[in-house]
Amino acid sequence: MTPPGAQSYAVLTLCRAYQRLCDGRQLSKRQAAQQTAGDLPRWADLIVWARDWWYDSGHDSDPGRFDEVRAFVHEVSATVLAEERKAEASGGHL
Repeated sequence: MTPPGAQSYAVLTLCRAYQRLCDGRQLSKRQAAQQTAGDLPRWADLIVWARDWWYDSGHDSDPGRFDEVRAFVHEVSATVLAEERKAEASGGHL
């Protein structure tokens, strides 16, 4: 996940998953990024970077943000998976 395109994609995909978890709707990458940046202000700068890279035709020669992306992926995916497990244990669905 070293190219910034892959990093941006990972961030935006997790934003979509997080928003699906929060309100049950499947949002576009752009919508999910906007909403998640507000919901998770700690990660807002990274999310805005990913959104801007993705939609403003970033280049894979641009510097990435590997360490931040890795931390974001670990934190947000853990949240999503924990909520999914909780829902499965209670017989519900996300």
